[in-house]
Amino acid sequence: MEIVILVGAALLLVLFVVFLYKVSFKIGKKVSDKLPVSDNYPSKGFKAPNIRQEIYSSFKLRLGAYLIDYIAISILLLIIELLLIFLGVPAGLFVANSALMGILLYCLVDVAYNTLFLSLWSSTPGKRLYGLEVQNEDEEKLTSGQAFKRSLWRLWSMAVFGSGYWYMNKNKKGQALHDSKMKMVVVSKKRKNYVLPVILSLLGLALWFYSRVH
Repeated sequence: MEIVILVGAALLLVLFVVFLYKVSFKIGKKVSDKLPVSDNYPSKGFKAPNIRQEIYSSFKLRLGAYLIDYIAISILLLIIELLLIFLGVPAGLFVANSALMGILLYCLVDVAYNTLFLSLWSSTPGKRLYGLEVQNEDEEKLTSGQAFKRSLWRLWSMAVFGSGYWYMNKNKKGQALHDSKMKMVVVSKKRKNYVLPVILSLLGLALWFYSRVH
């Protein structure tokens, strides 16, 4: 009986992966097709990007990138918590102050994660998979200081249901509040295939919902 259940579960898992791939392929193709030559020129203070290769990123692409980064940050948080418990930190500390500890720990890891990768690549792993890059007004690689300040401002943008991202609809450069404050833009370099990032984003979305329910 147990063998039948295991085989059935394995078949369901295979069918789910195939379904997820097909859905992701269709979504990825639509995303790719919606990145035409852009007439979205930057305003004063920014050099015009190569409009056949780059446009200002949309909210949808940035959301997809965020969900991928959310997976990475969640894994880092799990590793940190396991290490703290291994080092003798009482497990009750996380239970008694779970909300406060969770928020503080997430903010610290989020800032460190974004600062590190923006300093190295001017992008995060999630953004890189979607072909996104953060640029300052001189189109130069971000310094560690700029990356750190942007990461702090980003926390403010995410507060109150991500209200800082509502600002993206108010300007032609698609800047969120933290982009505007730091005088930066996020540009999108067209990819040939969005299947992998879309699959990872869907997994990130499932993880996000799971973390809110449990």
